[in-house]
Amino acid sequence: QMYGLCQDIPKVRDSHEKEYFDDLIAHPFLEDERIALSFQAKLHLWRIYTMYYYATDQEEKELGAYMELLKLMDSSKDYAQEFPYDYVEIYARILSLKRESTDEEFAEILLSLRDFPSRIKKSRRNVNVKAQSEAIRLEFERLLYLGRFEEASEKVEETQLFIQKNKTFFTTEEYIIFHFLMIYAGVGARRYKEVLPMTNEIINETDSKISPDHQSFIRILNLMIHYELKNYTYLKYAADAALRLYQRRKRLKTSFKVLFQLFKKLAKLEGQSASEMISYIKRAKSDLTIAFKDPYEESFL
Repeated sequence: QMYGLCQDIPKVRDSHEKEYFDDLIAHPFLEDERIALSFQAKLHLWRIYTMYYYATDQEEKELGAYMELLKLMDSSKDYAQEFPYDYVEIYARILSLKRESTDEEFAEILLSLRDFPSRIKKSRRNVNVKAQSEAIRLEFERLLYLGRFEEASEKVEETQLFIQKNKTFFTTEEYIIFHFLMIYAGVGARRYKEVLPMTNEIINETDSKISPDHQSFIRILNLMIHYELKNYTYLKYAADAALRLYQRRKRLKTSFKVLFQLFKKLAKLEGQSASEMISYIKRAKSDLTIAFKDPYEESFL
Protein backbone atom coordinates (compact mmCIF):
# COMPACT_ATOMS: atom_id res chain seq x y z
CA GLN A 1 0.00 0.00 0.00
CA MET A 2 2.79 2.44 0.85
CA TYR A 3 4.65 1.61 -2.34
CA GLY A 4 1.51 2.20 -4.39
CA LEU A 5 0.85 5.50 -2.62
CA CYS A 6 4.43 6.66 -3.32
CA GLN A 7 3.98 5.81 -7.01
CA ASP A 8 0.96 8.12 -7.16
CA ILE A 9 2.40 10.83 -4.88
CA PRO A 10 6.24 10.74 -4.87
CA LYS A 11 6.37 13.91 -2.76
CA VAL A 12 3.54 15.36 -0.66
CA ARG A 13 2.44 18.75 -2.05
CA ASP A 14 -0.35 19.71 0.35
CA SER A 15 -2.02 18.75 3.64
CA HIS A 16 -4.69 16.72 1.83
CA GLU A 17 -2.05 14.43 0.28
CA LYS A 18 -0.24 14.15 3.62
CA GLU A 19 -3.41 12.73 5.22
CA TYR A 20 -3.13 9.62 2.99
CA PHE A 21 0.38 8.93 4.32
CA ASP A 22 -0.48 9.74 7.94
CA ASP A 23 -3.46 7.38 7.87
CA LEU A 24 -1.31 4.53 6.55
CA ILE A 25 1.62 5.05 8.93
CA ALA A 26 -0.82 5.02 11.88
CA HIS A 27 -1.56 1.32 11.27
CA PRO A 28 -1.07 -0.64 14.55
CA PHE A 29 1.35 -3.10 12.85
CA LEU A 30 3.80 -0.19 12.40
CA GLU A 31 3.83 1.02 16.00
CA ASP A 32 6.92 -0.92 17.11
CA GLU A 33 9.64 -3.01 15.42
CA ARG A 34 8.93 -5.80 17.94
CA ILE A 35 5.54 -6.34 16.28
CA ALA A 36 7.38 -7.41 13.12
CA LEU A 37 8.34 -10.98 14.04
CA SER A 38 10.53 -12.11 11.13
CA PHE A 39 13.63 -10.69 9.43
CA GLN A 40 11.58 -10.04 6.27
CA ALA A 41 8.81 -8.31 8.25
CA LYS A 42 11.35 -6.01 9.91
CA LEU A 43 12.80 -5.15 6.48
CA HIS A 44 9.32 -4.21 5.27
CA LEU A 45 8.66 -2.12 8.37
CA TRP A 46 11.79 0.01 7.97
CA ARG A 47 11.24 0.27 4.20
CA ILE A 48 7.75 1.62 4.86
CA TYR A 49 9.16 4.23 7.23
CA THR A 50 11.87 5.33 4.74
CA MET A 51 9.18 5.86 2.08
CA TYR A 52 6.93 7.74 4.49
CA TYR A 53 9.68 10.06 5.72
CA TYR A 54 10.90 10.68 2.15
CA ALA A 55 7.44 11.56 0.84
CA THR A 56 6.73 13.86 3.79
CA ASP A 57 10.17 15.58 3.75
CA GLN A 58 11.40 14.46 7.18
CA GLU A 59 15.06 13.96 6.28
CA GLU A 60 16.50 13.44 9.78
CA LYS A 61 13.96 10.72 10.55
CA GLU A 62 14.45 9.21 7.09
CA LEU A 63 18.20 8.95 7.76
CA GLY A 64 17.49 7.22 11.10
CA ALA A 65 15.20 4.70 9.39
CA TYR A 66 17.83 3.96 6.73
CA MET A 67 20.51 3.42 9.39
CA GLU A 68 18.20 0.91 11.12
CA LEU A 69 17.59 -0.80 7.77
CA LEU A 70 21.33 -1.01 7.06
CA LYS A 71 22.02 -2.41 10.53
CA LEU A 72 19.33 -5.06 9.99
CA MET A 73 20.77 -6.05 6.58
CA ASP A 74 24.28 -6.33 8.06
CA SER A 75 22.93 -8.78 10.64
CA SER A 76 22.40 -11.30 7.82
CA LYS A 77 25.50 -13.02 6.42
CA ASP A 78 23.83 -13.66 3.03
CA TYR A 79 21.91 -10.44 2.36
CA ALA A 80 24.72 -8.52 0.63
CA GLN A 81 25.37 -11.44 -1.73
CA GLU A 82 21.70 -12.01 -2.55
CA PHE A 83 20.56 -8.37 -2.76
CA PRO A 84 23.62 -6.23 -3.62
CA TYR A 85 21.59 -3.50 -5.32
CA ASP A 86 19.68 -2.90 -2.07
CA TYR A 87 22.98 -2.00 -0.42
CA VAL A 88 23.98 0.35 -3.25
CA GLU A 89 20.58 2.06 -3.10
CA ILE A 90 20.68 2.49 0.69
CA TYR A 91 24.28 3.74 0.83
CA ALA A 92 23.34 6.19 -1.92
CA ARG A 93 20.35 7.56 -0.05
CA ILE A 94 22.32 7.84 3.20
CA LEU A 95 24.99 9.85 1.37
CA SER A 96 22.32 12.09 -0.11
CA LEU A 97 20.93 12.75 3.36
CA LYS A 98 24.46 13.37 4.68
CA ARG A 99 25.23 16.08 2.11
CA GLU A 100 25.78 18.71 4.84
CA SER A 101 28.31 16.59 6.74
CA THR A 102 32.04 17.35 6.74
CA ASP A 103 34.18 16.38 3.75
CA GLU A 104 35.85 13.69 5.89
CA GLU A 105 32.58 12.09 7.05
CA PHE A 106 31.10 12.16 3.56
CA ALA A 107 34.29 10.68 2.05
CA GLU A 108 34.23 7.81 4.56
CA ILE A 109 30.68 6.77 3.61
CA LEU A 110 31.47 7.32 -0.08
CA LEU A 111 34.39 4.90 0.27
CA SER A 112 32.02 2.29 1.80
CA LEU A 113 29.85 2.59 -1.31
CA ARG A 114 32.78 2.40 -3.75
CA ASP A 115 34.27 -0.62 -1.94
CA PHE A 116 30.98 -2.50 -1.53
CA PRO A 117 31.32 -4.57 -4.77
CA SER A 118 34.40 -6.27 -3.28
CA ARG A 119 32.06 -7.91 -0.71
CA ILE A 120 30.19 -9.94 -3.33
CA LYS A 121 31.10 -12.65 -5.82
CA LYS A 122 28.43 -12.66 -8.55
CA SER A 123 27.51 -9.97 -11.12
CA ARG A 124 30.40 -7.90 -9.84
CA ARG A 125 30.81 -5.81 -13.05
CA ASN A 126 27.16 -4.73 -13.04
CA VAL A 127 27.17 -3.94 -9.31
CA ASN A 128 30.54 -2.17 -9.59
CA VAL A 129 29.33 0.15 -12.38
CA LYS A 130 26.19 0.90 -10.39
CA ALA A 131 28.15 1.63 -7.21
CA GLN A 132 30.71 3.85 -8.98
CA SER A 133 28.02 5.74 -10.93
CA GLU A 134 26.07 6.41 -7.72
CA ALA A 135 29.27 7.61 -6.03
CA ILE A 136 29.97 10.03 -8.90
CA ARG A 137 26.36 11.29 -8.90
CA LEU A 138 26.26 11.83 -5.14
CA GLU A 139 29.58 13.66 -5.05
CA PHE A 140 28.30 15.91 -7.85
CA GLU A 141 25.02 16.57 -6.04
CA ARG A 142 26.77 17.46 -2.79
CA LEU A 143 29.16 19.91 -4.45
CA LEU A 144 26.24 21.58 -6.23
CA TYR A 145 24.18 21.70 -3.04
CA LEU A 146 27.10 23.40 -1.25
CA GLY A 147 27.63 25.84 -4.14
CA ARG A 148 31.09 24.48 -4.97
CA PHE A 149 30.47 24.81 -8.71
CA GLU A 150 34.07 25.04 -9.89
CA GLU A 151 34.93 21.75 -8.15
CA ALA A 152 31.87 20.12 -9.71
CA SER A 153 32.61 21.45 -13.21
CA GLU A 154 36.15 20.03 -13.01
CA LYS A 155 34.59 16.56 -12.76
CA VAL A 156 32.55 16.92 -15.97
CA GLU A 157 35.16 15.54 -18.40
CA GLU A 158 35.91 12.52 -16.17
CA THR A 159 32.16 11.87 -15.79
CA GLN A 160 31.57 12.03 -19.54
CA LEU A 161 34.30 9.44 -20.09
CA PHE A 162 32.78 7.15 -17.44
CA ILE A 163 29.32 7.43 -19.04
CA GLN A 164 30.70 6.75 -22.51
CA LYS A 165 32.64 3.69 -21.33
CA ASN A 166 29.64 2.21 -19.49
CA LYS A 167 26.74 3.57 -21.55
CA THR A 168 25.01 0.19 -21.88
CA PHE A 169 24.59 0.01 -18.09
CA PHE A 170 22.62 3.27 -17.85
CA THR A 171 18.85 3.68 -18.11
CA THR A 172 17.54 6.71 -20.01
CA GLU A 173 16.59 8.37 -16.71
CA GLU A 174 20.07 7.85 -15.23
CA TYR A 175 21.66 9.21 -18.42
CA ILE A 176 19.47 12.33 -18.20
CA ILE A 177 20.16 12.91 -14.50
CA PHE A 178 23.94 12.80 -15.06
CA HIS A 179 23.64 15.35 -17.86
CA PHE A 180 21.39 17.55 -15.73
CA LEU A 181 24.08 17.60 -13.01
CA MET A 182 26.82 18.42 -15.51
CA ILE A 183 24.71 21.25 -16.98
CA TYR A 184 23.99 22.57 -13.48
CA ALA A 185 27.72 22.54 -12.66
CA GLY A 186 28.52 24.40 -15.90
CA VAL A 187 25.89 27.08 -15.22
CA GLY A 188 27.09 27.52 -11.64
CA ALA A 189 30.69 27.91 -12.87
CA ARG A 190 29.51 30.33 -15.63
CA ARG A 191 30.66 28.02 -18.42
CA TYR A 192 27.49 28.71 -20.41
CA LYS A 193 28.76 28.04 -23.93
CA GLU A 194 30.31 24.72 -22.87
CA VAL A 195 27.05 23.25 -21.56
CA LEU A 196 24.60 24.77 -24.07
CA PRO A 197 24.94 21.85 -26.59
CA MET A 198 24.33 19.35 -23.77
CA THR A 199 21.22 21.29 -22.69
CA ASN A 200 19.82 21.34 -26.23
CA GLU A 201 20.36 17.59 -26.57
CA ILE A 202 18.47 16.80 -23.36
CA ILE A 203 15.52 19.10 -24.16
CA ASN A 204 15.21 18.14 -27.84
CA GLU A 205 15.88 14.41 -27.69
CA THR A 206 14.76 13.21 -24.27
CA ASP A 207 12.27 15.77 -22.89
CA SER A 208 9.29 13.40 -23.00
CA LYS A 209 11.25 10.81 -20.98
CA ILE A 210 12.09 13.16 -18.08
CA SER A 211 10.01 13.48 -14.91
CA PRO A 212 7.94 16.71 -14.75
CA ASP A 213 10.20 18.24 -12.09
CA HIS A 214 13.37 17.46 -14.04
CA GLN A 215 11.81 18.91 -17.20
CA SER A 216 11.25 22.13 -15.29
CA PHE A 217 14.71 22.17 -13.68
CA ILE A 218 16.47 21.67 -17.03
CA ARG A 219 14.30 24.31 -18.70
CA ILE A 220 15.15 26.80 -15.93
CA LEU A 221 18.86 26.12 -16.50
CA ASN A 222 18.30 26.52 -20.26
CA LEU A 223 16.61 29.89 -19.71
CA MET A 224 19.47 30.99 -17.45
CA ILE A 225 22.05 30.05 -20.09
CA HIS A 226 20.30 31.99 -22.88
CA TYR A 227 19.76 35.01 -20.60
CA GLU A 228 23.46 35.09 -19.69
CA LEU A 229 24.44 34.73 -23.37
CA LYS A 230 21.94 37.54 -24.25
CA ASN A 231 20.04 35.29 -26.69
CA TYR A 232 16.83 37.26 -26.04
CA THR A 233 14.92 36.15 -29.15
CA TYR A 234 15.34 32.48 -28.27
CA LEU A 235 14.75 33.26 -24.58
CA LYS A 236 11.19 34.47 -25.29
CA TYR A 237 10.41 31.35 -27.34
CA ALA A 238 11.88 29.01 -24.69
CA ALA A 239 10.05 30.80 -21.84
CA ASP A 240 6.73 30.48 -23.73
CA ALA A 241 7.38 26.75 -24.24
CA ALA A 242 8.17 26.33 -20.54
CA LEU A 243 4.94 28.13 -19.55
CA ARG A 244 2.90 25.85 -21.83
CA LEU A 245 4.55 22.88 -20.12
CA TYR A 246 3.57 24.37 -16.75
CA GLN A 247 -0.05 24.77 -17.82
CA ARG A 248 -0.23 21.14 -18.97
CA ARG A 249 1.32 19.87 -15.73
CA LYS A 250 -1.17 21.13 -13.17
CA ARG A 251 0.78 19.78 -10.18
CA LEU A 252 3.94 21.75 -10.88
CA LYS A 253 5.05 24.24 -8.24
CA THR A 254 4.12 27.92 -8.29
CA SER A 255 7.83 28.78 -8.09
CA PHE A 256 8.36 27.25 -11.54
CA LYS A 257 5.66 29.51 -12.98
CA VAL A 258 7.21 32.60 -11.37
CA LEU A 259 10.61 31.79 -12.92
CA PHE A 260 9.22 31.00 -16.36
CA GLN A 261 7.30 34.31 -16.34
CA LEU A 262 10.42 36.14 -15.14
CA PHE A 263 12.50 35.03 -18.12
CA LYS A 264 9.65 35.78 -20.54
CA LYS A 265 9.50 39.32 -19.17
CA LEU A 266 13.28 39.74 -19.30
CA ALA A 267 13.27 38.70 -22.97
CA LYS A 268 10.71 41.44 -23.69
CA LEU A 269 12.86 44.00 -21.89
CA GLU A 270 15.74 43.56 -24.36
CA GLY A 271 17.40 46.92 -24.90
CA GLN A 272 15.89 48.43 -21.76
CA SER A 273 18.01 49.85 -18.97
CA ALA A 274 19.64 47.51 -16.47
CA SER A 275 17.72 49.19 -13.65
CA GLU A 276 14.39 48.21 -15.24
CA MET A 277 15.51 44.57 -15.55
CA ILE A 278 16.77 44.56 -11.97
CA SER A 279 13.48 46.04 -10.77
CA TYR A 280 11.53 43.21 -12.38
CA ILE A 281 13.95 40.60 -10.99
CA LYS A 282 13.40 42.01 -7.49
CA ARG A 283 9.61 41.75 -7.90
CA ALA A 284 9.97 38.14 -9.02
CA LYS A 285 12.21 37.46 -6.01
CA SER A 286 9.47 38.85 -3.78
CA ASP A 287 6.93 36.51 -5.41
CA LEU A 288 9.28 33.58 -4.83
CA THR A 289 9.75 34.54 -1.18
CA ILE A 290 5.97 34.42 -0.73
CA ALA A 291 5.72 31.08 -2.59
CA PHE A 292 8.46 29.53 -0.45
CA LYS A 293 6.48 30.18 2.74
CA ASP A 294 4.53 27.11 1.67
CA PRO A 295 6.61 24.12 2.89
CA TYR A 296 5.60 22.13 -0.20
CA GLU A 297 7.07 24.88 -2.40
CA GLU A 298 10.16 25.25 -0.22
CA SER A 299 11.40 21.77 -1.15
CA PHE A 300 12.10 23.23 -4.62
CA LEU A 301 15.08 25.07 -3.11
